[in-house]
Amino acid sequence: MKGLQAFKLDVLYILTFFFVIYFVKNFRQVVSVFKFTSIAAFLLAVYGIKQAFIGYTSFEEIWLDQMRTEFVTLFIAGTPRPFSTLSSPAAFADFMLIGMIASLALGYMSSMRSSKLYLGMIPVMAFALLLTSVRSNWVGALAAIFVWLLIVHRASFKKKV
Repeated sequence: MKGLQAFKLDVLYILTFFFVIYFVKNFRQVVSVFKFTSIAAFLLAVYGIKQAFIGYTSFEEIWLDQMRTEFVTLFIAGTPRPFSTLSSPAAFADFMLIGMIASLALGYMSSMRSSKLYLGMIPVMAFALLLTSVRSNWVGALAAIFVWLLIVHRASFKKKV
């Protein structure tokens, strides 16, 4: 039974994969999914930053008090890490990384008028990512930047004869 409880966290990712495979058929739909992801990540980032600097709502405080002994990774030195509306700071950091990658992709599509808006969302998401204190996602963000640089500058890596 414990194995099935751990599996419930992976079901969303598995269902998302099959949703994309069966329902996303053209490039315009991919762009729409990226737009939704970027905007949702930006809104969640703003809410997570609000949690870090302004504080938690009363129902979040009640939840945090109940989780103080059960969910010890939620706290660093007794201070709760921001989690926005997601289940944990790690899930929040994962979504910030996905949102940053989607915004970067949208920001560098030259055909979009709002590309600067999406690029402007990235620093907010990056700040929220730093507030979560999930170091593996910091490494993931650096890896994403490295891969993006390789893709953008791939022409300069080709040997010229």
